[in-house]
Amino acid sequence: MAAFIEFLDEVLTDVPEGTPLAALVADPTLSRDEVKGVLSLCLVGGWSPWADALTSTVRAALADPAVAERVLAGAQAPGLVEEVLRWHTPIPFVARRATSSLDLPSGSIPQGAMVLVHIGSANRDGAVFEQADEVVAQRIPREHLALGSGAHFCMGAALIRATAPSAAHRLLATYPDLAAGDLGPVTWRTGIFPRSVESTTLLLAPSPEVPST
Repeated sequence: MAAFIEFLDEVLTDVPEGTPLAALVADPTLSRDEVKGVLSLCLVGGWSPWADALTSTVRAALADPAVAERVLAGAQAPGLVEEVLRWHTPIPFVARRATSSLDLPSGSIPQGAMVLVHIGSANRDGAVFEQADEVVAQRIPREHLALGSGAHFCMGAALIRATAPSAAHRLLATYPDLAAGDLGPVTWRTGIFPRSVESTTLLLAPSPEVPST
């Protein structure tokens, strides 16, 4: 990320006119650091959360036959991906600026203050979701915040919803003998932004219809 910020410093010194990046740079409400923050989040919130959502979907399927059944059903998998996103929430924090002062049990937030909102915690709120710390195969959690809400939404939301179910379905359909015992230990990356799997392994046994490579 540090190298990417240095790269952005060079790019932002000479931005072609008439481009979306030029419009972002010209926005009078954004400082140069905030512009670099927006562009950095496009990278952090891009390919990595998609891969992490897919990994978590496969792990949940291997751990629970009911989840695996939904993945293999194909048409029902999109709802399952919503549940995995709720449970996993690859990007667990969002930054916001308080538009008014607010008194909370833990203290006061003054107007104009920058705050970090823990949407990962909200997505596991037991007052909203029963069995909040588990992947419930039949649940379609429409209230989750993993992809944002309102004017602040994930630009890749449609891509995740369109491709993650298909990818998970294809993997389990291609390797029907996969089971929980074929799943190696998971190593999580240090830190929680993004909440990401650093490594894991699967022992694959291809179906007879799929040539071995």
